[in-house]
Amino acid sequence: MTTLNKLSSCYNKCLKVFFAYKRRDSVTQILFNLGIPTFNTVVHNSKAVSHSSWCNSRNTIVKHMESVCGL
Repeated sequence: MTTLNKLSSCYNKCLKVFFAYKRRDSVTQILFNLGIPTFNTVVHNSKAVSHSSWCNSRNTIVKHMESVCGL
């Protein structure tokens, strides 16, 4: 099991505990009812924000790394 899969499982288990759902309740239904994003959405959004911050940085070191790495 990959680290991201373990984190996803933990995310889902924590939601059930924090919001007092039963173990067998559907995670999809829980997320829908609470209006909370899935773990994959959280990871995707974090990557997008990080990439945007990197690309929009005015820091000369970051700009140099951007040109060297082709980001």
